[in-house]
Amino acid sequence: MAADTTAPNSTSTPGVAAGRLPGGAYQRNFADLHPPYSGHEAAVAASRCYFCHDAPC
Repeated sequence: MAADTTAPNSTSTPGVAAGRLPGGAYQRNFADLHPPYSGHEAAVAASRCYFCHDAPC
């Protein structure tokens, strides 16, 4: 007999409820979109002007 793997709550359960998604879904949903910066990349990003995204100066 197979174990019951259904979650006690579903995506249609109203309110805040634990267990809406299977464990692997949380890992996929919160994985970084891009890998973290290297030390050099972080220094270059930090040295740009805080208020200019694409500064021509």
